[in-house]
Amino acid sequence: MKDEDETARIIHNMAKIFRNSLVWRKDMVTLKEEVEFIHCFLEIQKYRFGDKISYSVQSPEGGSWQIPKMAIVTFVENASIHGIEPLKHGGHIQVHIACEDQQQLVCRVEDNGVGMSMEQIEKIYRYLDTEDEMGERIGIQNVIYRLKLYYGSRFGFEIDSSPGEGTRVTLRIPIQ
Repeated sequence: MKDEDETARIIHNMAKIFRNSLVWRKDMVTLKEEVEFIHCFLEIQKYRFGDKISYSVQSPEGGSWQIPKMAIVTFVENASIHGIEPLKHGGHIQVHIACEDQQQLVCRVEDNGVGMSMEQIEKIYRYLDTEDEMGERIGIQNVIYRLKLYYGSRFGFEIDSSPGEGTRVTLRIPIQ
């Protein structure tokens, strides 16, 4: 009504993410839906930070494979909030998703942000070893917990990061 097209688009993106997070009966989504959530989140961040953030998202056409909801977008959120936001200058997030050998999706979320120390990385890897229930967990802990529930040891998770150099997270999700 007020020719606020950009604001209307951001509100639409926020509503889509909010609706998705409230529907807990549907824990699996198509890759295409997950990529839509990634775009929604990154558009919101672009609106917030303008030229301070840039991004690219590459994924296979179609994307009808089922994956746990928020499995990839959570790492995109972490790249933005913990990697790019603290930078004084601009940063870039790259999401690359590919199907490998028709057996697994390889999902890489990479940023050129502040990076992580070895201690932070080791803490995240410890989430892989624990059998605790979710409880008060958030973000990465929930994703790892849910991926373990669905795939056991068949999923892969790697972090490559160092302070001042950015972070690359690689998820390998079996195609069912």
